[in-house]
Amino acid sequence: MEKKDSRYIWHQASESTTFPAAFLMNPANEIASDSKAGGLKGYLYEGVNGEQIALWVSRDGKAGYCEPHSHDYGEYCHVLSGEYRLVLDGEEVGTLKAGDELYMAPGVVHSGWYTADYRAIDGFEERRFHRCGE
Repeated sequence: MEKKDSRYIWHQASESTTFPAAFLMNPANEIASDSKAGGLKGYLYEGVNGEQIALWVSRDGKAGYCEPHSHDYGEYCHVLSGEYRLVLDGEEVGTLKAGDELYMAPGVVHSGWYTADYRAIDGFEERRFHRCGE
């Protein structure tokens, strides 16, 4: 069910709705190529202290794989749609689905396979990415 007026759009999780791509997927915020992200396309938003939020979507609606990598800082993930088969430190630990959240501590090696309809928001405790053209 969806409720909306001039102040908000409230989407209840059991229904699909139109994704607000016009501002969340603004080409000016596109992340420069990141080989570890496989075929995911990202859009970058930054905090005043260097923290970053990235919106990830499957490029061209294709499933793919993110190569093993780690960070010197924590990473938070909230899956919006699709699924992500998660591997931590070389061990497949499960599948993240829409609505699932995950925090990975600094230094955890992670990778995985995502579905063609995968879309997620990831938060990074420090600066990781640059926009195209920066």
